[in-house]
Order: sequence, then C-alpha cells, then structure tokens
Amino acid sequence: MKKSVRTKIRGQVAVETAIVMPLFVFVILGLLQLTLMHQAQLMTKYAAYKAVRAGSIGRGKVDVMRRAALNVLVPVAGRGLIGMGNGVYETRSGTSYVIAYNKLKILNAATPKIVDVTICSPLNGNTDDFDNPLFNGTDVKFDKKYSLNGQPDDGDKDGWKTSDMSKLSVQVTLNYRMSIPFVNGLIWWAAFADEHSGQFVKANQVVRLSQKNDHGRNSGGNELSGALAGLASQHIYVMPIRAGYAMRMQSNFEDAPPTSNNCKVWFK
Repeated sequence: MKKSVRTKIRGQVAVETAIVMPLFVFVILGLLQLTLMHQAQLMTKYAAYKAVRAGSIGRGKVDVMRRAALNVLVPVAGRGLIGMGNGVYETRSGTSYVIAYNKLKILNAATPKIVDVTICSPLNGNTDDFDNPLFNGTDVKFDKKYSLNGQPDDGDKDGWKTSDMSKLSVQVTLNYRMSIPFVNGLIWWAAFADEHSGQFVKANQVVRLSQKNDHGRNSGGNELSGALAGLASQHIYVMPIRAGYAMRMQSNFEDAPPTSNNCKVWFK
C-alpha cells in the first residue's frame, strides 16, 4: 500500500513538473530577452545624443550621424540581420572594437540597415543661417525687443518657433536582432507594428503566425515593415528600437534637409 502511494505521488510530481516547467523556462528566457532589449534601448538613447551632436557640428550630414550612432551601438548591434549567426562581436579591447565597427559599417550598407538616422526637423525651407543668426530665410529677426509684459512689441507671437529653425532633431533606429530562441518569435509576433500606421500594435492587431507570409506581401509601401516581415518568415526576428534627441545646430546644412518629417511615433 505504501509503495503504491509513493508511486502515485511521484507520478503526480512528474505531471506537475511537465506542466509548470515549460512555463517557468519561458518566463526566464523572456525576462532575459527583455533585459537585453532594455539594454539596447538605453544604448540607443545615448546613440541618438551622439548622432545629433555629430550632425550639429557636421553640417547635418546623415552619413556622419549614422556612423556616430553605429560607433556607440557596436556592443549591442549584433552580427548583422541576415545570416552571420546570433550574438555580438567581441569588444573587450580597442582593437577588437575597431574590427567590430568596421565589419558592422560594411553590413550597415545593406537594406534594412542595422542602424539608421532620420532627421525629424528642421525641414527644407524652414532652416536658419547659422552664420547669420539674427535672420532666418524669411528675414524674421531673433533679437525681438520685448515690452514690460514680456510680449514682442512688433506683433510677432511666434518668436519661439523661429528659434527652432536652428535646432536639429533626429531619431535613431536600431534594428535589433533578438537572439534568445523561442521567446524571440513570440515577442516579435506580439509586438510587431505596421510601420506605416505609426504606432505599435494593439491587442486586436496581433499578427497571427499563419498570416506572416501574407503580412509580408501586404505591407504596403513601407520598406522596413516588409523587410522585417520577410526576415520573420525566415525565423529571423528583428525589433526596431528607436530614440530621439535634439540639439542646436553649430554649423549650416551642407545638403538640403528632408521635405517631410518621417520620424515614427509609436503611441498616439
């Protein structure tokens, strides 16, 4: 009788373990993946600062800002989006860091880019001459004389808007390749956003696994959405991580700024 009871208890423990263990392992792996993504988010914020600083003194060149951001993100950027395996390059010494940066700079020429920079503002036709800061393109003076109540005495109510013409605002996107197996796919399919909608998915917009190929074909005109959906169909899960920063320009734009603001806003 006692042997029979012990056998039943052992069987019960085995069944409970079989039920709980997969969930427990999933939680641990999920926490590990989210921690790595949080680290990447913090690094992306710093990369946005370095990028806008490089752009403010580098005449607003996107290539200069992209290289500055990539230089910061080498430890978390991975080994590329297609092939090359998971994980990151070794960066334990200055020499290994330079080697990793040069490899990523070559890989970053492909589409989609591992690290990209988008100018949010100012837009073309709405910039200021840094060499002559008293005037902008429409000859509106910055040195307004103010009355006692603090309002411009010449009727200009938008003096703060003219000062934004010399402020560079950028958004850095790190296309982060998730490396923890099993949970990377679940996190991606639960969080993937239709990029041209400008916001992350809500509960009723979760992409079903059975729809992944159709979603890749019906991603509209958004190149990044289609590319990420295509990679997901190959079991390569890449999550866009974005951060923005703004800084006063310290040099004039060499190339014309964009005509529209293509920076992404996740939540409305």
